[in-house]
Amino acid sequence: MKKIVISLLCISLFSSCKAIKEEIIPYDDEPSYSVLDTISYNDDFVVPFNTTVKLETLRYADMQELEPIFQDTMQTYGKYFDAFHEYEGLNNIASINNNYGKEEELILNDEIFNIIKEAITLTKLTDGKFNLTIGTLFDLWRDKFSPFPVQNADPNGEDIKRALGCVVDANDIEEVIELNEENHSVIFHSYSSCEDKVKLDVGAIAKGYALDLCKDILSEYEKPFLINAGASSIITYVPGNENKTWIIGIRNPYARVLTLFDYALDNSATFTTSGDDSNYFILEDGTIRHHILDAETGYPNTYIKEASITSSEKAFISDALTTAFFNCVTLEERLDLINKVEEYYGITLSYAYFEETANEQGRLVTDANFNKYIIPSSIADNIINVEVK
Repeated sequence: MKKIVISLLCISLFSSCKAIKEEIIPYDDEPSYSVLDTISYNDDFVVPFNTTVKLETLRYADMQELEPIFQDTMQTYGKYFDAFHEYEGLNNIASINNNYGKEEELILNDEIFNIIKEAITLTKLTDGKFNLTIGTLFDLWRDKFSPFPVQNADPNGEDIKRALGCVVDANDIEEVIELNEENHSVIFHSYSSCEDKVKLDVGAIAKGYALDLCKDILSEYEKPFLINAGASSIITYVPGNENKTWIIGIRNPYARVLTLFDYALDNSATFTTSGDDSNYFILEDGTIRHHILDAETGYPNTYIKEASITSSEKAFISDALTTAFFNCVTLEERLDLINKVEEYYGITLSYAYFEETANEQGRLVTDANFNKYIIPSSIADNIINVEVK
């Protein structure tokens, strides 16, 4: 899961950039903000998507209209895509995982069926660099990560090897997860190499998928808004008769209170970013272990430190690709993924990624379109050059 990688948001409509506020501001000439509530679960509370999700509007009156719908919609999707809690009368991701190997058919609602279907497609398109079935492996690492710098140790190597047997190869995934289009059902079959159980984890795309669905609902009200999910997945909407630019600051992996660069996101669009400094720990020798795992090795890679992808639609696709970017060795591999996904979905994607050089410096690699919207004066001193590919 991607968390707290974008540190700053402001709107070009105003003369200065304002820090995100937690409360709704009761003034017509100020932007308003609302934070998604927790979900009551027995005697406890569940944080939807395991992160902070915020709605931003340009006017207080717009917030009054959109906020109740935002709350209800995103809490509902939080339950749908929850891999840890089951809810009465709902077959969600946790229900599917608990049905592993039972050879029983589960009937799913449209949203849950479709996110599984898309996650399978993206697993295949990325050759497993994004992998829907990474849950058992991620469980070994999950409790070690922190949003703050802490020292920790890797999981036991034998445990990682055993968990890798429960990560389904991209070529086998449709045999293990059998979907029925006619009645929107799933049968979660056993996987021969898995000694434990295969677990689905849609965390890498759940936020983006929920944002796509929520945008479809809120945009019917023709009010400008931005939803910021975990400071890593952002979706914006502006009615056709208006024109707005949303300024997004990408946090510097080497200086977490500073930005790497600012990006001008025009009108209605999606923006996703992943970094190695948002959910991580540090080994005794100083090596950073971040939360994006390689489904082939079982460990995080260090090829890049940050990746961002933007498009005019389908935030969940960008979510999957920023994850996959961390598991690509070369630019050519990343471009191949972009091309395959663009062709399959019929969309256009723009990208940037930041790779380490030396002495807490690095190189920003972008395509020409993404580079057009980077604000030149905002580029951090430790970016030694910007390569446009």
